[in-house]
Amino acid sequence: MEVQVLKALVLGEEERGQSQYQVMCFVTKFQKGDFITADAMVKLRQKNPSTIRTPEEDRGKENYTMTGWVLLDRATPISRHVAPFCVEAQEATYVREADLRAWAELPGKREPSRGMYGNVKRLFPLPEFRATFFGEE
Repeated sequence: MEVQVLKALVLGEEERGQSQYQVMCFVTKFQKGDFITADAMVKLRQKNPSTIRTPEEDRGKENYTMTGWVLLDRATPISRHVAPFCVEAQEATYVREADLRAWAELPGKREPSRGMYGNVKRLFPLPEFRATFFGEE
């Protein structure tokens, strides 16, 4: 399945009384064509190890608006790797509703699995909360 998990470690400011760090996970769908295998990277490094590589094209920035939390104890339909990888982010693992729909519609998925995707997330409570949390207008 096409799942990308970004785990972010945000250091706290001790002067402000914040905890030492906070862990957040962002679970998104990615396109297989955007993935570079580890073997390909190793081969590139072996050819010219001192070369500084730059992208062939600038694809710009991608902004994602996450719409809900992943319930880690029910995250297996997304990927069996999400829960152990994001164990420190129990209340801070985020997902987009659009990605859940896309995963549910992948070929080979049976109808009951679509219902399972509804159980893996909890949507943010109110539109006002979403706007405040994400700085949307």
